[in-house]
Amino acid sequence: MSLSTDDGVGYIVAVFLTVAIAIIISLILGGYLTTTTESLSYKWKSVGVKVTVDHFNHIELTYIGGHHHQELDRLIVMGINSTGFPMRFYSSANSSHNTPATATPNLVLNDPPVGATINTDDGTLGKDHITVVAEFKDGTKVVVLDVLV
Repeated sequence: MSLSTDDGVGYIVAVFLTVAIAIIISLILGGYLTTTTESLSYKWKSVGVKVTVDHFNHIELTYIGGHHHQELDRLIVMGINSTGFPMRFYSSANSSHNTPATATPNLVLNDPPVGATINTDDGTLGKDHITVVAEFKDGTKVVVLDVLV
């Protein structure tokens, strides 16, 4: 047996070429992906809503404001009760729906003041799904509350 045999050279060249081709393909693909993706320009906006429930199934939502309060256009309040029907809401901050008798599903509060309350008397403790969406003046919509009460 001699030390000058070339038996393993073909395998070494094949491995080298495979690695080189993989590197070239990854560089081409990486360059393509970095030039075709758009930058993320989404800015998170936040305001808050607090929920309280009493033992009489009265649910009260209180708008507590937040960092983007000045940019808020409206709050949209929606709810589904335990039987699958829309819940009815009323608020002292909404002149057309400010008593239980004038309660409405999907209550909209335009330009709500901090401290505005939204109420419902037809709750079922632990079985009502309430969602509040904040819509800002630039058209951005953010779910600020999604809770089972």
